[in-house]
Amino acid sequence: MGLRVWAEGQEFGNACAAAYGADVAKWRTLSGVPTEYSPRGHRPDWYWESDSDRVAKLQLDDVGYGDSWLEVLFGQAQEGMIGCSVHGGRYWEATVDLPKLLLLLPSSNRSVFLEKVVGITPPTLKDAILAGFLPPSLRLAMCVPYDCTGKAIVNRIFPEFEAEKLFGAEVAGLLNDAISADVVVVEELLNWPSLQLDFAIAGLDNCGTTSLHRNLNQHPEIAFSTTSEDFFFTTEVVHRLLPLKSQVQEFNRRMEMAKDKKLQETGIRPHLAGICSPTLFAYGLARMGLALVGEAKVVMSVCDPLGRLERHFMEYRYCHNHNDTLGLEVAKQQLLASPISTREGCFSSASALWEERQTDAMRRLWDATATSQHLGSMMALFFGRLLPMHREFLHEPDRTYSIVAAFLGVRYTYPEKTVFGHFNAVGGHRTDLCKNKSLVRRLQRQLEPEYQASIQFLRHAGSPVPESLSKRLTRCKSADVLEVRCPGRETAC
Repeated sequence: MGLRVWAEGQEFGNACAAAYGADVAKWRTLSGVPTEYSPRGHRPDWYWESDSDRVAKLQLDDVGYGDSWLEVLFGQAQEGMIGCSVHGGRYWEATVDLPKLLLLLPSSNRSVFLEKVVGITPPTLKDAILAGFLPPSLRLAMCVPYDCTGKAIVNRIFPEFEAEKLFGAEVAGLLNDAISADVVVVEELLNWPSLQLDFAIAGLDNCGTTSLHRNLNQHPEIAFSTTSEDFFFTTEVVHRLLPLKSQVQEFNRRMEMAKDKKLQETGIRPHLAGICSPTLFAYGLARMGLALVGEAKVVMSVCDPLGRLERHFMEYRYCHNHNDTLGLEVAKQQLLASPISTREGCFSSASALWEERQTDAMRRLWDATATSQHLGSMMALFFGRLLPMHREFLHEPDRTYSIVAAFLGVRYTYPEKTVFGHFNAVGGHRTDLCKNKSLVRRLQRQLEPEYQASIQFLRHAGSPVPESLSKRLTRCKSADVLEVRCPGRETAC
């Protein structure tokens, strides 16, 4: 029997507080899991001392975004959510705006707060925040009885139970009149399987992902969240270990709208909905969140590492001043150069890929195109529900897209006379790289770990390895004759 039933005749907030207070130790034990990512270094010493097994597991993983650390954080979050549900509760995240809270206090109470909580008496609240003594907000994960509402949490549970726990009894007594919905904002949390997502094109960027997206979108049984890239996992929830209910609802609403739109266009309602997020593979947090979305499948394409490196160089670091007719601004208009390509300067020759590789700007370019450290993680996370392929096979569209459709679980029922185009493709001499054979050989030797990683990635999943990859053949072989250019997502070659 729910709280709303047995509490009939009482003020609902009182009933919620009574249910929480009747077993406060249980609810607090189920609370407190991390809901957002924090680097390892931000954890206090007692956290590590309390679990020697966790320390042993992570001692070789010193990278803040390392998979082992992310596994611990995501694991704790999932366990907390499940444990709360098993005990008849729901998980909420409360965010306390400390500056706003203090401003609502009388000045005398404010001084007591800073002295008791922070241990200092700075001249002003602003000074305390700027000096790093006081964080701008305080986040608290709470498991509460299932029928409690956000309003009841703010008005009753937080001031009566959690304020004293957080700030101490003396300070908590000063806050009763200051705590309000403006100061303490609560949002319900959900688990990753709540997202209505069947599959994702998760990379690699500039390896045919646009063509995969646009051509798969022609299938009447498949809908995509948007005709452009979807940044949900890489920006909106990228630091979250548990998504907010509001984020889940908005994502699912977009998916339903995409299906409705496809129904209006084709007369068939799709039963699969996906996203295209070409850089998702490179974000440890994003790929971990996606891996927890039920049975969501992943399609990925790899390509020649040298060609991909040159493409990134062309877009972000090349000056495009090799003749009088094509300057950088013209290249931007033609979508050959990114609008942000001049932010850190540009280089007049691809030789900078080697000669300037130790500079900060060029090192970031190399890091952005590195895949070897990510492909293994993707295979481990999505083994059995990952379809890798080489971009070269997109040139056999009938065969390739029938394989992809079968993998996703739809019938191969593209409309008659469907044309499978190539998108975001730039042929010919994109830079002066292919005119410098010694530079090509030098860069290929440097990229050998990338070649090995791509081959292993394909073989591990039983996907064919094309001769061009195994023999390290580059696009330079056809640069003199293949002048096809259709940069961008809208025009097909």
